[in-house]
Amino acid sequence: GVWVADLRTGQIDWSPEVRAIIGVPDFDGTLDAWIALVHPDDRAPAVEAFESAVAAAREYSVEFRIVRPDGSHRWLSNLACPRLVDGVAVAMVG
Repeated sequence: GVWVADLRTGQIDWSPEVRAIIGVPDFDGTLDAWIALVHPDDRAPAVEAFESAVAAAREYSVEFRIVRPDGSHRWLSNLACPRLVDGVAVAMVG
């Protein structure tokens, strides 16, 4: 699956494959809604990886669990890279 986080608007777009993996048919597209799906034990490291990659305008890779709406857990391996404008990350593509 593929996702794009627009850092200017805070909106995240998911491909149909990501929706199927996550199990959330009606994702509202906000970063907060995404963070809420990350397992509480993995939330801080996953957010830190994202935020430090954005600040440094670099790629990152992180593994974490999500909690699906049915309560089941699923491990995800996330690799993302920044989309830059004048050296500043304006989006992350994963």
